[in-house]
Amino acid sequence: MFFLAGLGSNAKRIGNAGFQKCPNCNNWKPQGVYEISKQATAFFVPIAKWSKEYYVICPICQAGLPVKEGKLNELLQKSITLPDDNKATEIWNDIDSVTVANLVEILKTTGGTSGDNHAALAILMQTIQKEIASKYTKEYFEPTLASYIRSMADVMEIKLT
Repeated sequence: MFFLAGLGSNAKRIGNAGFQKCPNCNNWKPQGVYEISKQATAFFVPIAKWSKEYYVICPICQAGLPVKEGKLNELLQKSITLPDDNKATEIWNDIDSVTVANLVEILKTTGGTSGDNHAALAILMQTIQKEIASKYTKEYFEPTLASYIRSMADVMEIKLT
């Protein structure tokens, strides 16, 4: 009789974490919530899982941040209202297009100095909301815009509270 068995690891995406900055590669990308587990298989069919751990993983460098104990349910609950990666990227790119089209003019209006970056960021956010917010559902648009504003604050070296 022939029997084929194996041991290994399994990574399964269980949710979206939205756009985040990877602490490893510093890219802003929509990240996923993954369950990583050890498993036993018989004839390539999983028959047992153990040692489950949860991570938010960057799609660029594959670095994973462990989800803190007790935070998984909160993260997955939030994940329900977030757009999938493709829709989040579409929204991000639309926001970026508005930024590219308007940022130079906004910086001229606010004086263009680092002390005026807060004002420039506020005007940019208003411009983005005015130009494209109506294209998307509020639940999808707002978290993506918030991440985009955090990324711009990072680039402009602004501390957000």
